[in-house]
Amino acid sequence: MQKCTRSSLLPLKYPLSLRSEDVSGDEKATDVQRVVHPDWLEGSAGRALLKEGNSVDGVVSEQAVDHLTVKLSSNVTGTLSCVEVSGDVEVVHAFQDEFSVCKRVKCFVLQVDDEKKTVDLSLIHSSSAQDKAVVKSGSIVNGVISTKTSAVYQGAHTYCRMCITELLAKWENNMLELPQFAAGKVVRCVALSNNNNHIDLSLREDALANPKEYAQKTSKSAERGVGDLVPAVVAN
Repeated sequence: MQKCTRSSLLPLKYPLSLRSEDVSGDEKATDVQRVVHPDWLEGSAGRALLKEGNSVDGVVSEQAVDHLTVKLSSNVTGTLSCVEVSGDVEVVHAFQDEFSVCKRVKCFVLQVDDEKKTVDLSLIHSSSAQDKAVVKSGSIVNGVISTKTSAVYQGAHTYCRMCITELLAKWENNMLELPQFAAGKVVRCVALSNNNNHIDLSLREDALANPKEYAQKTSKSAERGVGDLVPAVVAN
């Protein structure tokens, strides 16, 4: 029989939990379902948790200008967009104060990318379909000025278009350089249309004052006559 020495032992790693609900000591604590956490291992109970609509627990591990990073388990991390934390714009504006690092959160899984190992989360929508259904013509929604494109994103991977004429009621030159339209800014928008996976928005004050009326008015192309003076932007 081969003698086993300390140096010949291989280190083993076990996922552990110090959560009070996992080590409560009562009879239910032996229920394995209570200590299953999200995992990427295909076919595992933890992988079954990573499906759209499922509710998962996590801890805020990092803050960014427009989202939170949420640790769901030792090897699974999710992204919680600031517009997915609440429908209240004041909460969205102060999301970093409301959801500090180490704060526990209960989220819905919106979308899972197996290849990139990413998970999109929400506190207010239980599915991506429900998220998009909220954006109806004439409704007011929260959005964030995109840091990647000249657009506004409204939820996980939902990017919306906005014509430059829909920024202010009165035309100004170089509007995109104004501080209220800086990348990462949380804004209130009026949904003008939601057709063929394209969502058009407006930030104009007159649109926010009467959203349904404004959306209906802009649903039809304005009739322009020869010689009319109209605002325009040089594209190239």
